[in-house]
Amino acid sequence: MAVIMFGFSDSLPVVLICGVTDMRKSIDGLAYIVAYDLEMEPCSEKLFV
Repeated sequence: MAVIMFGFSDSLPVVLICGVTDMRKSIDGLAYIVAYDLEMEPCSEKLFV
């Protein structure tokens, strides 16, 4: 899984996660991926794509 971080402005960084994601996961399952696999805070002021 590749993780690329960029932003259109300094106020909203965007984290682009390249790979396959099971979209049947609930918001809790997707937040788990961000928190434990990426070791980032899912409630931070970032946009995870």
